[in-house]
Amino acid sequence: MISLKKIRKDSSRENFINNTKLHFFSSIFSPLFTYLFVNLGFSANFVTVMFIAIGIIGGAMLFVLPIQYFWISYLLWRLHIILDMSDGEVARYTKKYNDNAIYWDFMGHSIIYPLYFAGIFIMAYYEMNLSLEIGIIGIIVVSQLRAVTKNFQAMLYKANKKTKTKKVANNRKNNTFFYILSFEGFLFSTLLISIFNSLKNLLPFVIYIYIFIFILIISYKFYKLTKNGIYTSRN
Repeated sequence: MISLKKIRKDSSRENFINNTKLHFFSSIFSPLFTYLFVNLGFSANFVTVMFIAIGIIGGAMLFVLPIQYFWISYLLWRLHIILDMSDGEVARYTKKYNDNAIYWDFMGHSIIYPLYFAGIFIMAYYEMNLSLEIGIIGIIVVSQLRAVTKNFQAMLYKANKKTKTKKVANNRKNNTFFYILSFEGFLFSTLLISIFNSLKNLLPFVIYIYIFIFILIISYKFYKLTKNGIYTSRN
């Protein structure tokens, strides 16, 4: 059996400290899963497939679960993020890298993020009679949250250029602020609403607010990438 200490040491990424601050919850558990996967002989690609499958299952469950059981899908979301971190740790430890894994990673998120939003909207749609048009707009917007940057990176790759990034200081205040505005913040807000029944009527408001926030984030990234060819990154 390979020790947890050795796996932690040999699977750490270069920006380990910043990444740990950014993923403050998942980084606690991902080394434990990596320890298990490495000792079981699982490949990084297999872990990538696992995280995609778990994410899709969690999102799909939202289409049939009532809002009070949202926590089940939320736990699967957290697990899929942990495994998403773990697949990179497995790859770094085993030193077996695969371009397909990076591609699968992007494709997985491009499915899972809109799927979770669609599932949450469906819960609100049936219980609170929301406008279907808002849901369609929201799904399109969420699908662009990552694509706005990834499409730019794909253009640079095709042009054989490097992506330029501007790092944002990773302090506690920044992390909290960005977390609240992120898709993670949207999911956590939905979790709170699902736990406290008295807040249930706030779900449509939360959906509208986050669609607006996501549009602002996408517009900012699109503007910065178009004008300067540079975007901000927290890790």
